[in-house]
Amino acid sequence: MFIDAAEAGQIGGSQKHILLACKTLARGLMTVGIIALVDEATGYQEDRAKNALAEILEQFIAKGIATLDTHIPD
Repeated sequence: MFIDAAEAGQIGGSQKHILLACKTLARGLMTVGIIALVDEATGYQEDRAKNALAEILEQFIAKGIATLDTHIPD
């Protein structure tokens, strides 16, 4: 919803930090989805740890949150 609103030019300055968080989460989910698809295609999903994708998503989001801290207004 926030990404769609931003594309329509309807996000105010006080909502930009929410938009950044939404984009971070979306990018993380897309990245994990691509990794999962490649793993499925190559048969690697049976070799990787069961929580490996969750850990990748967690690391991606943690990095994104660190970036968000510099963008959130006081």
